[in-house]
Amino acid sequence: MVVTARLVHTNLVHPEWMLPAHLAMMDHQSSLSPSRLDAIRQNLHTSATSRCASLHPNRTCATFAYATCRKLLQRSAHIFVPLHGLSLCLSVCMNRPVSLRRTATSLARSLAFMTSSYMLAYSTSCLLPPHNDLAMIRLTSLTPFLAQYLEPPPRRASIVKAVACYSLLSVYFQLSAKYLVVSKRTGTRLAAALFATCMTYLLQHPERHSRWAMEYLYGPKLSTKSKDNDVDADMA
Repeated sequence: MVVTARLVHTNLVHPEWMLPAHLAMMDHQSSLSPSRLDAIRQNLHTSATSRCASLHPNRTCATFAYATCRKLLQRSAHIFVPLHGLSLCLSVCMNRPVSLRRTATSLARSLAFMTSSYMLAYSTSCLLPPHNDLAMIRLTSLTPFLAQYLEPPPRRASIVKAVACYSLLSVYFQLSAKYLVVSKRTGTRLAAALFATCMTYLLQHPERHSRWAMEYLYGPKLSTKSKDNDVDADMA
């Protein structure tokens, strides 16, 4: 919960503490335009207008919610339909049993997770008092943590690990802005190296991650090798 809240707070209040690629990814998934996101972030610092005025000017909360929910579903489909489709094709090519019902359920859960992560945040912004930004930020930071329970436990664990890496990078950028005297370009390179190190550490134990992702990275014989290693360890 802490690492998820840290990432959302950083994205809203201190986007400069994120790698450009991570910031662009989260901004794209939000379905809001870059100019609208800039206006929202600036208003959180200045409180020049109400949050509703910065989030959806010239539109009611209900109209904004309906239009944005539809956009979020489309964005989620663009991300998860190809991923689940590739997983299904891989199963067919490897002559593994395929359950269309299970695949459809998994896809629906992923779509619900991505859509609700942002819709809960937008709804919180509209429902809370319009000038109590601190309460909005605190509650909004918790919404992705709650939404991730729509995903199955293995995928939820992968989400938490990725979010932990992003949050760790935000801490690095925050501290480097105060104590590390290097150029912005060098700082970004160091942050990228830190992220790569974190991901390398997480992938050192492929048996703990998604089987499909690990077979894509390491080859289809990974599962067999892992089982053989476990048997050898038991015999020893």
